[in-house]
Amino acid sequence: MSDATRYQHVQEILRNAAGSSEPNHQGHGAFWDLPRDQFVELTIYGIELIPKALRGSSGAAAAKGGGDHCCGSDTKAASASSTDPCAPAPPSAKTAGLIKALRGEAPFDGSHFPRMPMGQPPVADGDIAYIEQWIADGCPEEAYQPEAAVSVARATGAESFPRHPQPNSYFHETGQKKVRKNIENLGPDELYALRCVFAKLQERSANNPFDQTGYTYWANIHGFGCQHGWEQFLTWHRAYMYEFEKLLQDIIPAVTLPYWDWTMPIYKNGTTGEIPDAFKEKPAAGMSGFSVNPLWDPLRFPGQYKGSTMAGLTHHHYPLKEDVDEILAIDNWLDFGGGPQSNQAFGALSMNPHNAIHIYCGWESAPPQRQSDMFNNLSAARDPIFWIHHTNIDRIWALWQRSNQGAVPDDLDDVLAPFRYRVRDTLNIDNFGYMYANDAHVWPSTTRSPIAKFNADGTPVPDQFLERNMRAVVKVHGVERPETSFYIHVFLNQPGADAQTPTEGNPNFVGHASIFGHGQCVGLPGHCDPPGGPRGAFDLRGRDHMTPQNLPFRATKTVQRLVRDGATSLQVTVVPVTPSGEAVTEHFRFQAVSIEFHD
Repeated sequence: MSDATRYQHVQEILRNAAGSSEPNHQGHGAFWDLPRDQFVELTIYGIELIPKALRGSSGAAAAKGGGDHCCGSDTKAASASSTDPCAPAPPSAKTAGLIKALRGEAPFDGSHFPRMPMGQPPVADGDIAYIEQWIADGCPEEAYQPEAAVSVARATGAESFPRHPQPNSYFHETGQKKVRKNIENLGPDELYALRCVFAKLQERSANNPFDQTGYTYWANIHGFGCQHGWEQFLTWHRAYMYEFEKLLQDIIPAVTLPYWDWTMPIYKNGTTGEIPDAFKEKPAAGMSGFSVNPLWDPLRFPGQYKGSTMAGLTHHHYPLKEDVDEILAIDNWLDFGGGPQSNQAFGALSMNPHNAIHIYCGWESAPPQRQSDMFNNLSAARDPIFWIHHTNIDRIWALWQRSNQGAVPDDLDDVLAPFRYRVRDTLNIDNFGYMYANDAHVWPSTTRSPIAKFNADGTPVPDQFLERNMRAVVKVHGVERPETSFYIHVFLNQPGADAQTPTEGNPNFVGHASIFGHGQCVGLPGHCDPPGGPRGAFDLRGRDHMTPQNLPFRATKTVQRLVRDGATSLQVTVVPVTPSGEAVTEHFRFQAVSIEFHD
């Protein structure tokens, strides 16, 4: 990009974000391929992508920061309706239609129009910041400056880093484990992406019922080969969920299967026929672009027949939190997961909450009396709610494994047909590249500058954090090995913290990590640089000693203290500190900060 203009870099960002898709955008298609002058004047869905006052003129850079103060980037435009050249002030670049569309802000939040690029993962925050600055500067065609998007204020803690709207998009880009979240905590972008991939699979099956990448084909796998009532129940379904999730990720890599925690109070112990709102026929929000909710199944009960007297019956044996706690207290595989062929028997997790929810969602419908899809093995997976029910079963197994390591099925070498897994291959979800969290948020650093202090903007605490005994973990991702040694201090809700902030007796202090520096490099240039991308297929060398590392901080006790004192949101602050208690300004580089809430 050394010879490119800033507009050409904007085009590159949007082009890469759209990938190989064929966007429509009200007939404008790939509008980023237009010449600069046509691009800045474009109106889509009746909304100007660039406000007229911020369009500047081709070939010349306007005054910096013109969108944010009165005598801004285009004073002629500002004065068009006033004799005072500074009134009214031009609109802010933050409110430009293009920026709202890229960030998924109203009306591009799914309430009226889909986020841009349509059906694709969100554009990275750093890239959106670059486009926003370009607009604020008057949309110039001056030479591209790689450092233009770098915020010194953020690297020094004077400005907060924004939260990424889709954590799994970041985790995919950086090759880290993705998060299967509670369905109730999916953001608008995450829910929109989930609907997109289900709709795509359903479309494939509608065009060709025998398409092996279509929804019908994959639903029928369960009907023809599912394992129930013995020790392969949990292992077979873990493989099934994983393979189906990979199929979804072939469409949108950031998508994961969420889970439905049926024991949450909002489902009222099954007494009212409640299911997650996202799976109802007419959900409260987020249906822009869909004539029918792809997560809806007309052959499903409850959640369909409002006011039906049958809804009061379906809670019979509905699984409660105390039922799940009792199952988690089992201390052996036979009773928890089921018996082998020599002692073939149901496990408690399969027989009770698993089967009970199938019955709950598969009760006979209103006249004509027809069983719903979830009511039997053959048809269960045709209902999209099947998948989030089973990810919750898998999550409970993963929770149980934490306390019962070594408790495994008897026949570890059995093949889980039709998948290419043995039982032993499914015992560690880390090897599948996912984890479960009630909620998770990530703040990419979006800068190559050394960070003297990192302030993340606030994020809400999950409801019932205390009542449900959730765990909280703060992570600093991709910390590069520095030349010198120092400490990292992590605080919550103390954005003014610095190197001199006390840690002992500080209710906002989470913890510290000790970073062991590698010293001055004695090799050739580049010898001590962090390793690049993945190694070749036949490169048998071990892990590079300079590989960036993730640092976890157990934050549960700190969050508990803050929530008891009335905190409803959390702000993470990360400060590097020398052994003598001074600020570190040159050596701290990392990729992101995240916080996870675990049931």
